[in-house]
Amino acid sequence: MEIQAWRTRHFIPTWGENNQAELPVKIRFTPPNIGWMNRWREAVVGMPNLATVDPTEQDTDRANQVREWEGRLTKLKNEMIRDLVVGVDHLTSDGRDVGLDDALAFIEENPALSNEVFQSLVAAGGVDISQGKG
Repeated sequence: MEIQAWRTRHFIPTWGENNQAELPVKIRFTPPNIGWMNRWREAVVGMPNLATVDPTEQDTDRANQVREWEGRLTKLKNEMIRDLVVGVDHLTSDGRDVGLDDALAFIEENPALSNEVFQSLVAAGGVDISQGKG
């Protein structure tokens, strides 16, 4: 068995009640490596500190910082999805299966689905105590 095929994982998104469908969409992906996880961690650590914000004041600089950070995180999310998702099964348009590029575009255009895919990718890159790390 080829190592890449062995490493491929899959999940069935719950977005739009897909998980209850007769033939649900299944997303196949390779888990993120340490480089991807480092980029994700840097993005999270780079989040602007909102704890010091006075909600009664309008702080355009802070709002711009948050928008900039959100843009960087969205870019990272889309890059990670495009790099790690290797297949999308049972996604159809007009009764025909959709190719990978169109499926990835569909995922990116649907924020709730995109977030669910991203969360699954990040979770697959984590190591927990049951795996001997902690």
